[in-house]
Amino acid sequence: MSAVSQDALIARVEAHWPLLDRPRWWLWQRRHRANGKLGKVPVSVGRGGMLIPHAATDSRAWRSWAEVRSDFLAGMGDGVGFALGDGVACLDLDDCLDLDGVPDALAAGLLAELPGYAEKSPSGRGLHLLAWAGPTLNAGNQRAGRLELLRTGLVTVTGDTWPGHARELSSSATLTRVWAQPGPPRRTLPVPARTSRSPPEIADLLQVAARFRNAERFFALWTGDLSRHRSASESDFALCRHLYFLIGPDVDAIDAAFRASALYQRRPENWHRLARTGPLALTYGQLTVRRAVACGGPTLPPPTL
Repeated sequence: MSAVSQDALIARVEAHWPLLDRPRWWLWQRRHRANGKLGKVPVSVGRGGMLIPHAATDSRAWRSWAEVRSDFLAGMGDGVGFALGDGVACLDLDDCLDLDGVPDALAAGLLAELPGYAEKSPSGRGLHLLAWAGPTLNAGNQRAGRLELLRTGLVTVTGDTWPGHARELSSSATLTRVWAQPGPPRRTLPVPARTSRSPPEIADLLQVAARFRNAERFFALWTGDLSRHRSASESDFALCRHLYFLIGPDVDAIDAAFRASALYQRRPENWHRLARTGPLALTYGQLTVRRAVACGGPTLPPPTL
């Protein structure tokens, strides 16, 4: 991103974003996916300026706008993002604007019904509409056809507002009414279970992983890149082997760490599908972790973490 576009983004965000003073900011970095699409991975700045991927729900790594602004202007990351939650929700609609920026019918209807803040996504083809989320809405992220209701996670921020929508968030009552309208079936998106490793420990794990010669391979897998392996299952196994080295033969801790990765987020339902039945029934994830541990090999001593 050029210095001009960096300055322009900062200026737009500071002129329009309604929640600038909330310390829930992230840098994000583009990562290529095996399907050809670009992922947007939340990162923090580690030692020596290394960008370290994090789970967007890692509240210990949320920062103030001033801190993220400074790092972004210094050339860190590819964009800025905001951690949803604490009553803030986002309706995310991809590929709803044509090449001339004209919204399709669904996007036009949402813009008409939700008068609050709305901006274009980084691609310029999607829309993010912000609203307060009341207690009547389910807490998890949900999907209805092309539309996602996001209650948690990272929303990328551009400040490229839709005309007439650079204002306060839409009300919770309006969002509840819009989401309750007839349409495609609502589907709750999988949410990672609470892990046995707390977010700060995951951050420490990533810091340690960055020290080793195979850090590039580890972080490619951690951020969901499948391009180095022939299949998704081989990628899952490879990441579990990396985690075995970092953590040791602790199947619960390896499983918990894997669930903090973008590789898990690509298809979380598959991690929990039953892969072995009978008295020793195991999910695909449990089986993958146990196979990684059964291979043995060197591990780091516990004090390193």
